[in-house]
Amino acid sequence: MVGTFVNGLDIFDPIQEKVVYHIDRNSSPNPELQSNFLFYLYKTRKGEILAASTRGLYRFDFAKKSFHLMRNVPEYMFYTTVLEDKQGNIWLGTWRDGLYCYNPNNGDLKHYTHQKDNPSSLPNNRINSLFEDSKKQIWIATEGGMAKKLPTGEGFEKIGIKEGMPSNVILAILEDQQNNLWVSTSKGLVRYHLSNGKKGFSTWNLAYLPFSLITILHLTMAMVVFTLEQSMV
Repeated sequence: MVGTFVNGLDIFDPIQEKVVYHIDRNSSPNPELQSNFLFYLYKTRKGEILAASTRGLYRFDFAKKSFHLMRNVPEYMFYTTVLEDKQGNIWLGTWRDGLYCYNPNNGDLKHYTHQKDNPSSLPNNRINSLFEDSKKQIWIATEGGMAKKLPTGEGFEKIGIKEGMPSNVILAILEDQQNNLWVSTSKGLVRYHLSNGKKGFSTWNLAYLPFSLITILHLTMAMVVFTLEQSMV
């Protein structure tokens, strides 16, 4: 399944090596789909396909080839990313409205935003990606720095330029088998050592590579795979 930024959803058959089905908001089986900009696709542990779009969050019914608007979270929001944590909560990043956390078991919905006078709030309301590490910590890649959800309360720990990052524009986060976080930023790649100490981190090891934007694609064994938006110099 391939979500596009303007043309809805394509279902690609890797055996035939071609698109075998196309769905967009003008397709008759999809009266609820309000946007062809499908920003992010996510499969939950129960097998549900969630589609984050510029106008709401949708559940995709693969058998019926139809989208259904999820009304348990704000509709017509520009969602950028989705994460189901190990407790079953659904975390939703947005383009400019911060972070949502939805508990499907009790219907509880929490909304986190940047607050100028609160240093424990989100560092920025634009969320690029979400990640849960092996210690069940939630990490948020924002355009104001990387944030870690504090284990108690509603606050966040910010890790940005002041803490050693090369940039506050954080794009993606993954963890390797050595429990390093690999963090892509607008100014290179960061390897961040998860802490076993009191401060939440032990050491920084920054690798300033000769390209401006890095997107982390996949983590296999101890290997992290990246794409480069600019050629190496």
